[in-house]
Amino acid sequence: MLFIKSKNVDKTLLRISKSIDDSLKDVYSQIQTKTKKEDTGKRTTEVPLPVTLEDCLYVFDNSHIVAKVSRILAQDLFLGELTFIPENEEDKEKAEEIQKNLIDFQEELYFACIDYFYAPYGVFEVAYDEKISTKFKLSQMPVITTKLLETTFQKNTYFLIEQKTDTSTNYFKIIGEEYPKDFTYGKEDLGQCVIFGGDNFYKFLKKPEWLQAKKILFADIGIDDKYEKKIENGNIADAILHVNLEPKMGGNQLVPKVNSKGEALLNEEGNPIMELAPDEEDIIDEELEDKDGGIAVIYSRTEKPRSFQLVDIESKDNESLNNIEEKAEYKVLSSYNVPKIRLGIMDEKQSMNSTRDQSVWEIYTKDLGTFQKPLNKKIEQFIYLTKGVKGKINITTPIFSDTIEIETNRIHEAWNNAGLTLQEYLTALSEYLPVIKLEEYDFTVNTGLWNARYYNGQPFGDTALNDSQIEEFNNINNMISGLE
Repeated sequence: MLFIKSKNVDKTLLRISKSIDDSLKDVYSQIQTKTKKEDTGKRTTEVPLPVTLEDCLYVFDNSHIVAKVSRILAQDLFLGELTFIPENEEDKEKAEEIQKNLIDFQEELYFACIDYFYAPYGVFEVAYDEKISTKFKLSQMPVITTKLLETTFQKNTYFLIEQKTDTSTNYFKIIGEEYPKDFTYGKEDLGQCVIFGGDNFYKFLKKPEWLQAKKILFADIGIDDKYEKKIENGNIADAILHVNLEPKMGGNQLVPKVNSKGEALLNEEGNPIMELAPDEEDIIDEELEDKDGGIAVIYSRTEKPRSFQLVDIESKDNESLNNIEEKAEYKVLSSYNVPKIRLGIMDEKQSMNSTRDQSVWEIYTKDLGTFQKPLNKKIEQFIYLTKGVKGKINITTPIFSDTIEIETNRIHEAWNNAGLTLQEYLTALSEYLPVIKLEEYDFTVNTGLWNARYYNGQPFGDTALNDSQIEEFNNINNMISGLE
């Protein structure tokens, strides 16, 4: 006979899910407004967040998928080639200096963007000298050190960012907000900052995307980091103890009842008090109850001698637990619209040069543009408000190797079937292959060569080339053939 004594993994998962749900009620309930008085006597309240910064940091620190997605999105949005194009031609020289300045602090924008993707906002300080027309300094303010405050001044409401460090507390006006010229707060001069944030629910904040997967995500975190120890009644088996016992003897055995010292207890007549002997299973289980091991005990009785077998198991090797990790990963990636392959997770059987996967990259690239647009506007706004230069920020997003292969194959196919002229072909390829430098070709000379179409490397239709054109075409065609 084979049976399991207590500790059922599936029931445990249900308890964990329920316990985590209960423990998170405070996180997602309405946060009570905190009120305080500053030295100026103003009434100040901390703006409620959709989820606390402490919980956001916990998720970032304990969920590899949230941390990785946040870093990858920030990398794809802010570590590309940055250009600043002025709206007015007369600002061209200033714009070039501003562009250089932005590039110097591009990494700070990247760090603020990481915060933006796992927390309700990201923020960076802008420091500048009004006497210097283009220079400024950007510095990411770790979001966990900040608070968004609402304060009154002359009976009107204004918003500030507070930053507390180990040594000081500073306050910052938010660039883009209007403040009176005589606006003051606290004893120190106010700095200035930019907030990456805002959505259809909030002006400065946003709901982190991982909230859409919060239940399964916290279950995965709980399993991954043995969070069950902090949850009432949680117990995930990390080992199985198989106890092989001898067959039971017939009838119930009686043994003397003893006290805590092991001494036999006697009745009034001086005879030992007898009690039913406990099963061996109960004895072993009682000894294990006080141990912190999360051990599932399995008993069996056979004719063979007794044996004990302890089998170590990892939670992630269990199918049910592994499904939780996969579901959490899937829901987080879906919430952020990031394809698995972008994280280096290559478990797809289909080739990446398929039409379906090309669509995946196209959708992801469009989503990057959607993410990037409001963030770029924040940068454009602070440049205009601090430096008086209107312009447009462009930051290139990655062209993925699979996309390059797919697109170049399409271009080669169009070229081989007379769908493109030689000039169009080289121009199209140059967008994906840096080895093709258009400045090396003069398309104003020998226009017949550049405007002709070719079929499988041969002039198409009525196209006729002279000897010099044929020689140049052969050189180009040989170079192109080596790229296919």
